[in-house]
Amino acid sequence: MENPVALSPRDREILQDCLEDQPAGWEAFVDRFVGLIVHVVREAAKSCGVSLQKAQEDDLVAEIFRRLQGNNKAILRRFAGASSLATYLAVVSRRIAIKQLLSKR
Repeated sequence: MENPVALSPRDREILQDCLEDQPAGWEAFVDRFVGLIVHVVREAAKSCGVSLQKAQEDDLVAEIFRRLQGNNKAILRRFAGASSLATYLAVVSRRIAIKQLLSKR
C-alpha cells in the first residue's frame, strides 16, 4: 500500500488481518463491508434496469466476496491506497456486479 493515509486505522487493521489470514480476519472484513457491497449491487442493478429478487441479490453479493477472496485475495492486495478502501471496494464491486448482470441478459 503506497499511501496508507487513505486508510482509517480500523480499515487498515481489518485489511491487514484479512490479508494475513488472521483468525476471524475475513469475517471482520465481510462484517465491515457487506452493507457497502449490498448497496453497490442494488445501485448497479438499478442502473442496468434489472430487478433482482432477494436470492439473486444475495448470490451476486456472495460472488463479489468470492472474487475478493479468490486468487489469494489478489484484488485486495492490489489496493494501492490512492483512495479510501471503501471507494476502491465500491468501484471493484460495481465492475463485477455490472459484468455479472449484463452477462445474464
